[in-house]
Amino acid sequence: MHQVPNASPTAASASSEMYGSAVLDACKQMKARMEPIASKHTFACKCMLHVANRPLCTWNFFIKPDIGFDWGTGNGNPFSYFTIGVAFSKVEIDTLTGDFNRRRADVIMDLGFSINPAIDVGQIEGAFVQGLGWFALEELKWGDAAHKWVPAGCLYSCGPGSYKISSVNDVPFNFNVSLLKGAPNDKAIHSSKGIPEPPICLASSVIFAIKD
Repeated sequence: MHQVPNASPTAASASSEMYGSAVLDACKQMKARMEPIASKHTFACKCMLHVANRPLCTWNFFIKPDIGFDWGTGNGNPFSYFTIGVAFSKVEIDTLTGDFNRRRADVIMDLGFSINPAIDVGQIEGAFVQGLGWFALEELKWGDAAHKWVPAGCLYSCGPGSYKISSVNDVPFNFNVSLLKGAPNDKAIHSSKGIPEPPICLASSVIFAIKD
């Protein structure tokens, strides 16, 4: 097993976006190398490609093309594409206590041609519920006159041990997630799109529904 020092984490869809593209290009290189020999022989002979002095391994790396940003001038393209989504939320408010229930949430996301819809829908559901906690449940406690026991200017509620995180009871009762069809993305592997963080912001529909 090979280990790469200082490698980036498998976060923010890096596995599909970066590593998947590198693997795909490596497979294309391997296929092109094998094709001149493989096209002239039966399957049994193809298993003997090493006799024809053709290496049966390859390596590759992938760098996102056409992206870059100059923070000094504000010019450039920091992203190769955008992930777009829409959410509708319906809430029920207890006018005596101020508590609320999440009756329904409908989310639709443009993910190009999803590689694995089940995983993508799960990512959307999880991110939405996480965002719901961010917008509607988590209380920021700073060191100020109301919280004198917190050092001035410091944020006390900076982790799940000091604020209320979302639980299964916070999931909308009627939760519908769908993926936009017929919207390919030519800037990622198999016309897909990354989906880790964008749905978090869609949970703002809950707080807007409460305000309305």
